[in-house]
This record gives sequence, structure tokens and C-alpha cells, in this order.
Amino acid sequence: KFGFALFVPNDEGVACVPSAEALDLVKKVEEVLLDLTAADACRWWSLDNYIYPTFGLWAVADGVSKQMNGDDESISPETLQWLLPVLDSSRVIMQSAPATNIGIIGVMGLGSAVPLAELPIPFTCMLRIGT
Repeated sequence: KFGFALFVPNDEGVACVPSAEALDLVKKVEEVLLDLTAADACRWWSLDNYIYPTFGLWAVADGVSKQMNGDDESISPETLQWLLPVLDSSRVIMQSAPATNIGIIGVMGLGSAVPLAELPIPFTCMLRIGT
């Protein structure tokens, strides 16, 4: 699918584990989601009761592709869907898009296990929203 296997045999050869390449791509997806969420959070005056937003798979795929700058492969929404079995659902959620979002095949966002403190919010933004 993307030039690497999603799962590989473990060292003992008795079980499958996520491949190093898949885990690297998952890390990039999480970094993009953190950046997108931080940009969204910066628009609010307070983060009290802030709910993590979801983003279209195209936006996330584009962010990951840009982060891979120079690699031959670009990431598609289908590649993100392919990664679903490797994603930690407490850190990254993926859902079908609401029926009202014409043209969006799915959405991704941060899961409930990601603390607000992990967001890379710029200092000037933190001053404004009072975190």
C-alpha cells in the first residue's frame, strides 16, 4: 500500500507487531493533529471545557505530506484509513464524516488521553487565552 508493511512478525516470530515505518507515520500524524489542534485552540479566549476538534482526512494527509518534505510519497486519506489498526484510539480518533460535510470522507482528531499541556501552543497565544 505505502511501500512498507503495516505489521511485521515480532522477534520470536509468534505474533505481529506494528512495523517501525508504520509507527513513524503514526507519530507524524499525531504531530500534525497536535499542530492543527493548537492552531484551533489559539482562536479561543479560554481553554476551560475546550473540546478537541476533528479535521478532514485531506487536511491531515496534506499536513503529514508537508512534514515529510522531500520524501517521494505523499500521504492520501486512504493511507490514513489504512493506518487505523495501528493508531492508539486513546490518542487519535478517526470517524466517518457527518452527512452534512459533503466531500469529506472522514475526520481525525486527538483522543481524550492527550492532555492540553501537550499542545504546542505559541507563548503569545497562551498569554491571550490565559492558560
